[in-house]
Amino acid sequence: MISSFFLLSASYWVDIHTQRALVCDINQLSFCLQQLPESSLTHLPQDAKQLREVMGHRHAMVLPITQPENISGLILLNKEVEPKSVITFIGRQTLQLNLFRQQELSLWHEQGHLANKQLQATILPQQLSRYEHEWLADVYVLWRSVKETGTLELAWQQYHRRNLAAIDDPINLSHWSSPYLLRLMSELSVTQIQQFSQYSDFVKASYLKLNSINPRRQKELNNLVKFIFNNNKSSELPNYLYWRRAELNALLKPTFIHLLGESKTEALLNSLMLITTVDGKLNPS
Repeated sequence: MISSFFLLSASYWVDIHTQRALVCDINQLSFCLQQLPESSLTHLPQDAKQLREVMGHRHAMVLPITQPENISGLILLNKEVEPKSVITFIGRQTLQLNLFRQQELSLWHEQGHLANKQLQATILPQQLSRYEHEWLADVYVLWRSVKETGTLELAWQQYHRRNLAAIDDPINLSHWSSPYLLRLMSELSVTQIQQFSQYSDFVKASYLKLNSINPRRQKELNNLVKFIFNNNKSSELPNYLYWRRAELNALLKPTFIHLLGESKTEALLNSLMLITTVDGKLNPS
């Protein structure tokens, strides 16, 4: 577990693979930036005000740094806007997820970006899409949370949070890592994950497994999420992308059960027309 002393500090260094990064409280930024060498500052916006504008209302953000070679980036945290819960609505149904240790999860996600950046062109491809950057950062969250806690509890929280974000804003699915997290959490036990003492070894094994997910499959899943939660036209075209409905059911069901229980989950999935027959099409009854 990250020491509470560090989490409350204005700035501190964290080791990430072969480099390190400076973690800063955005509200004490001027003091924090003094910890960076001048060669690093040339890669950042010119002053603290510009950094705050770049961060906006986000509660965490990472800025890569290439100089000097032992520093990988600057991670900014805004504790004042750290979410305590996530609430979304599906029709009249309210879904609320209470968040625990969210500051650590946010920090690990940003550290994941920097860890993966170091592994590009070796373990990972030299070029990654924006979406790959995001779900790979959550792969780091999965590995790190198991390493720190010995359970999948925080990884599941990240999973549920990504699902609720996709439902709430289906047009923007850049952070929807759930298809990748579920595959890993379904196939790997805590003990198996703990056997990877180094993240580089874990992501090497994981990427080979996850890279087999067909881009067309992911695009179709994304289109189905947008269709159901943005257009709200499931009743008009109940068999739209019917061959992906069982898969979306499997992705959303763990979150719905966690928040609503079995009975309400079945009713909700049925209302969304995600209860399908063996052939993938809706039961006409």
